[in-house]
Amino acid sequence: MGKDADGNGSKRIVVAMDGGRSSVVVAHLLKQQGHEVIGLAVLFAPKEEGPLDFPSELVFYRIPDANCVKRLCDSLHIPLYAVDAQDRYSYLVSDFLVSSLLTCQVFTSEVFATTLLMDILLEKAEALGAQAVATGHHAKIIHNKKNQALMVVSSDDEEDDQSHLLSYLDQKHLAKLILPLAQMRGEDVEKMASSIGGEFVEKRPLPVPYGNELLNKYMEAFVPRSLVKKGEVIHYLTGTNLGGHTGLGLYPGQTEFTFTNGQKLDPQLCVINYCIFKEKAFVCPKDKLHHTHIFLESLKITPGLDVSLAMDLFVKIASSGEKRRCRLIFKNNNTGLAEFDEPVAGLVFPGEFLVFHTKRGKGGQIIAAGLCSYCYFVEFNTIFRYPLSDEERESYSGRETERAEGF
Repeated sequence: MGKDADGNGSKRIVVAMDGGRSSVVVAHLLKQQGHEVIGLAVLFAPKEEGPLDFPSELVFYRIPDANCVKRLCDSLHIPLYAVDAQDRYSYLVSDFLVSSLLTCQVFTSEVFATTLLMDILLEKAEALGAQAVATGHHAKIIHNKKNQALMVVSSDDEEDDQSHLLSYLDQKHLAKLILPLAQMRGEDVEKMASSIGGEFVEKRPLPVPYGNELLNKYMEAFVPRSLVKKGEVIHYLTGTNLGGHTGLGLYPGQTEFTFTNGQKLDPQLCVINYCIFKEKAFVCPKDKLHHTHIFLESLKITPGLDVSLAMDLFVKIASSGEKRRCRLIFKNNNTGLAEFDEPVAGLVFPGEFLVFHTKRGKGGQIIAAGLCSYCYFVEFNTIFRYPLSDEERESYSGRETERAEGF
């Protein structure tokens, strides 16, 4: 092969194509640099959706029109391959989402769908003799000379930054991954795509599965009714029975809910605990919830990092997008503890995905990423974890009263 514009040897590169503007711009830029580009359409959603299929509209990286992808690849004069990965998506993404909802946990589908996408890209690249793969994610990859490791870095365009989607990738993924849009703003990609031309699949926001009616209907068809327990919704602080629930349609942090009698949940309350195999679900006023610590599991850390010392970092919870200053303490067996100097409003639910950056703004390197096991708060030199037992709640209320009265 020849040389690209930078004097590097040209490569055979497999590009993830979904019919959107970003993937077309990626393929176009790589061709301009002298690379041999091969398109790959990874089909996570069924061609024809059946009653027991996971709703295609909630599938991440869904390709709604494979023919559109083929036409775009033809216009770019690149070959296109397709991989049917519906079963793998069900096994590694949608099934986990459903199981998490059954027990008041969170599953960040987009992160694990990204890892699956990368696995498939690498498999196809090896089969086709390609040296690299490329996607249209807005993020950067750098080589840290001190650690001798590859690291994901947030994009210069904070509005379009997608570094958290890549934060759970292994070194084998990062070593083969090229991100041609790393230095481009979203609006620049749009302009270049317009100049290239073609009939694109319109850009879609990431689907939000929680509370989605399609997911509720899927759960009703998928989960055996014999396992689902109807029951009561209990006000956590007062113990009051607020109404009934059907056992499905609940999710962590939920604020919009209709009881079996047709009444609505007070929007100042949110769901904090339930299990469809048990009868009781608990809600609590949002302004009464806070945490100071998050215990992490399945923590993936940059190779070569000194984990003997705590690090001052900025943590981003995938579902919120806001970065908060914290101290990350590394523990054994891929666990860790995030500490905050001041109480943080709300709860972080089991399974929530957290990403740790070296700084709040653009260009922050991702040091670690993992899942919330549980969160808690420390007051009066005592650890309190929601939902508190009756004894803990009484003790905490008593100490709050003493503090208010100046004791």
